[in-house]
Amino acid sequence: MNRRVILLCFLVLYFVLFSAVLIHYNDFTTACSVFGMYASKPVFGDLNIIACSMECLRKGMDLSSKTVHDLCGGYFNYTKFSTILVYTGINTSHTNVISVVLIAVYFFIIFRFIGDIDSFGLVVYCLLLYSPALMLLVERVNIDMLIFIALYASLFFLRKNKAIISYLIILFFSFIKLYPIFSFSVFLKKGIKHNGKMFVIMILFFACYLFLIRDEFAAIYTSTGRGVEYSYGALVFIDTIYPYLGRWGISSYVPFTAGQFHILAFLATLLIISTGVSKGLSAGTAGEDTEHIDGLRLGAGLYLGTFLIGNNWVYRLCFILFTVPQILIWCKSSKALKSLSILALAGIIVNVYNELWLIRMFVNLVLLTFIKEILSWYLVFYYSYAIARTIPNSIRNHLSLSNTIRAVKLYAGSKK
Repeated sequence: MNRRVILLCFLVLYFVLFSAVLIHYNDFTTACSVFGMYASKPVFGDLNIIACSMECLRKGMDLSSKTVHDLCGGYFNYTKFSTILVYTGINTSHTNVISVVLIAVYFFIIFRFIGDIDSFGLVVYCLLLYSPALMLLVERVNIDMLIFIALYASLFFLRKNKAIISYLIILFFSFIKLYPIFSFSVFLKKGIKHNGKMFVIMILFFACYLFLIRDEFAAIYTSTGRGVEYSYGALVFIDTIYPYLGRWGISSYVPFTAGQFHILAFLATLLIISTGVSKGLSAGTAGEDTEHIDGLRLGAGLYLGTFLIGNNWVYRLCFILFTVPQILIWCKSSKALKSLSILALAGIIVNVYNELWLIRMFVNLVLLTFIKEILSWYLVFYYSYAIARTIPNSIRNHLSLSNTIRAVKLYAGSKK
């Protein structure tokens, strides 16, 4: 039997078991907690907030008001550009239908992208796809699901040598949620001669957009929850530990404020990224361009970018799924890359299961927090290393310091 069919059977089994638990407890939130998900009513709540907010906007209401928050169950924490959704006519009565369609397309894309898998791959995907973190995305139908679908479309057009369409898809969704801009790492597949100018133009265009909406940043940041549970990112460990310093009576001995620790965490992330890139460039290329290499670049760029900007809800780890097919291939490669990739898979699995109550019954919470954070930061190194390993030689030559010095000398000689 095709192993993807087996994987689909597990998906059906998951929903059957969830339905049974839901019937038993007769409470949706309790049923979600049994499966390790943080959930609140209504079902498909994040999409419902968007739909409700668009209804309120048509009525002339202020989306940042407490009235809209109470009515919709949350703030509309997107850019003003995203209010173009108001012209789609979406309202809360459409939530269920749109959610079912998005969920169906989401799983169809995943099953199509992963391709043929072996027994080890089957186990890995069962653990990941039906984990508390990624099923939380299904329960909430967050906009990340739509972005996941859009980025797959971007990959599709890129493989068809229609890079301009791929660029525009990423740019459009970056205007809505900002972080998709980090998926531009996928364009490392082509030589600088082919798309360097377009890359620079798109980045400059996005930078101009950021400048124009700079006044929105504070409102978006304030209305977006920064959790420490069910979250990953550079600031999660600081935000978890720092409140306890005062309770332990040692805050006066700590030379940094929380804000200064955040800056240090940001700098530490940059240092780890630079180290990973340096190690990856020195290790040489790791395979030719394939769909899965492209997916690795895309997913790795998104993990690094979202980790760098702070706390993210764990369902955003769905983009790591783009990286898993290539990681599985590397798990069968040379010894060094194999070891790094197996540890990366372990890190991913720990992150998506960290909040499951069953694990916390057997593992000390403090120990589990440290393990999860160490592996989260390891993934920063690994994905930096992985992106660098896949950079084509044509781009590596431009990044080479010796080549840069040689080019400067040639330029200086031509001026004499």
